[in-house]
Amino acid sequence: NRKSDAFKLLNKVASVFRGSLYYSEGKIKLICDKPEDPVYLFNRSNVTAEGFSYEGSDVKTRSNCVVVRFFNNVTQQIDYVQHPPTLTQVTDDPFVKAYGLNKKQIDAFGCTSGGQASRLARFIYYSENFLTETCTFTTTVDAGVIVRPGMIISISDPVRSGLRLAGRITAASRSEITVDSRTGIAYQNGDTLSVILPDGSMETKDVNSLSGDIVTVASNFSTAPNVNSVWLYTKNNVEPTTWRII
Repeated sequence: NRKSDAFKLLNKVASVFRGSLYYSEGKIKLICDKPEDPVYLFNRSNVTAEGFSYEGSDVKTRSNCVVVRFFNNVTQQIDYVQHPPTLTQVTDDPFVKAYGLNKKQIDAFGCTSGGQASRLARFIYYSENFLTETCTFTTTVDAGVIVRPGMIISISDPVRSGLRLAGRITAASRSEITVDSRTGIAYQNGDTLSVILPDGSMETKDVNSLSGDIVTVASNFSTAPNVNSVWLYTKNNVEPTTWRII
């Protein structure tokens, strides 16, 4: 019954299922924040010399008490839900104790029940207090063409892990991958190797053995990766970090 900016309105509609929109290639595209597996690999070989830059969010932006305002379909009135739900829980909250009370109130779009409002409040609370780090980097053109907002990626950063567990492929078949260097990698049962295939997709296989710079997998990749493509080795005690593109 009133005019509204189309992009803002569509973002509100998308917020009902934790979705969001972005503009690319002359189109408005939709993404949804849901559990997914990583679709691409990043390491020091496919980013610029500056590497990865990490930054934590300001504690002032981390809401430790979230109040959601919504239309209650049962009472046909405006209602409120809070997380943490009680005053005692707010007082005892570790984030409140550490940083002081930081309250946020939001209007829930398309929300008509206390259960929906409670889930939204908990989502904001946990997102702002546990997803507090961003990683910024500049990548090469091959990766930049593939990744999009909302995609999940894996990052293997030797500066953080202390081991170089990723790089470029120098030769490949469906069962054997020759890596540019496996310095510091010792085979253990349960190790896996992930590679980027010619179509840009990522595939992961269990490692069967290591010989020099040749990694043999237990079962064949669907197709042999290209030379100079990206590889990433995962160990039980040294795993890559997982991020969502924003």
